[in-house]
Amino acid sequence: MAVQIGGLSNSSETGDVTINGLDVNLQTLIDNGDALIVSSSLLPHGQINYISGANDGIIDSDGNARGMSSSSPLDQLVISFNIPITTLNIVGNGGSGNVLLLDIYLDDTVPICFTADTCILTSDGAKSIQNIQVGDLIITADNGLKPVRWIGSNKISRTRLESNHKLRPIRITAGALGHN
Repeated sequence: MAVQIGGLSNSSETGDVTINGLDVNLQTLIDNGDALIVSSSLLPHGQINYISGANDGIIDSDGNARGMSSSSPLDQLVISFNIPITTLNIVGNGGSGNVLLLDIYLDDTVPICFTADTCILTSDGAKSIQNIQVGDLIITADNGLKPVRWIGSNKISRTRLESNHKLRPIRITAGALGHN
């Protein structure tokens, strides 16, 4: 299951998250591998340093609280959960903004995709995605070397690929984006 959260319109609004009737800390779930940030355009290059405290707010690498705006489709956060969820509640803390649960994706509709032989730049040079392991250091676009925290795979049927163009892989020919 993945959830899309938006609408934290300023840094004074955070949200309490309850899963299956229990208050949870999203950062703890992420640290334990029970949740994964799938995508975010909240911060420059989508960088999120951590999600803070009992009231889950986004904190950047400088320690600044960041908000989201429901008016922009880019200012949203998608989190994928690797635990069984029967109920999910997100409630704002009463600040001047708001918290919105924008969408829930069931049956892996928000895949993280790299197909076989996609090269990822690591501390040891370029590696094919299938040769990367948890703990390997990869070079990120905005924050240097970061360890791989989770690896998953999913098979998507031909029928599903044909019916949903957003799930189809794309191929970029070498040199199409420049000499490198």
